[in-house]
Amino acid sequence: MFTNTGGSATTNPVTLTVGSLNWSGYVDTGPTGTFTSVNGDWTVPTLTCNSGTNAYASAWIGIDGYGSSTVEQDGIEADCNQNNVASYYAWYEMYGDPAVYNGDEVELKPASGYPVSPGDTITASVSVSGSSWTLSINDSAWSSPYSTSISFSGASKASAEWIVERPEVCSPSCLLTSLADFGSVTFTSATATDNGTGGSISAFSASAIEMLANNRTTVLAAPGPLGASGENFTDDWEALGP
Repeated sequence: MFTNTGGSATTNPVTLTVGSLNWSGYVDTGPTGTFTSVNGDWTVPTLTCNSGTNAYASAWIGIDGYGSSTVEQDGIEADCNQNNVASYYAWYEMYGDPAVYNGDEVELKPASGYPVSPGDTITASVSVSGSSWTLSINDSAWSSPYSTSISFSGASKASAEWIVERPEVCSPSCLLTSLADFGSVTFTSATATDNGTGGSISAFSASAIEMLANNRTTVLAAPGPLGASGENFTDDWEALGP
């Protein structure tokens, strides 16, 4: 709202856009900052692998990580190797909780009945009641969803996210990877619950996040505007990086 001696005027809703070295998408905060669920659907993208280098892209939904030291999340990985061959798999992670795979990503093996292929529809959710977390993910090609329950009391529950990410690879030092050319990822049915109130991304304080290269100038990926329902947006690949 703008106010001067002539009176007051209210603008149309605006979305803050911020830069990140590894995330692209949307994050919700407030009004109370006690998020207990997040949901989202998307289609597994078809990678274009032609750089002759290892490149990575993760698409996920989660709680925390935006200004906090933990992330409770699940999603899919889509990677290119140096031979320009793409690979895909699903995963979940309790980042910051050493009791769950040392806080690292837990891969759902295709050989164990969890294959992931381009064009599959992914449905994912993360929820918490007290200190009990439930992480669920389903691929349209699976016979049934994967779900796990984890006890963890160290989360702040301060934000909810819908993200495409270029992860770090540690061998042994940790460096941000190149971003695989994923084309675009469209998130739909993107909702969250904050302090008992459910709604779309736009129902809360939403920020759009652009992924920046290590030079902090080149945009690697960026989200488009939220749809009319506030529950959908498309994230577009822009550059390889790093």
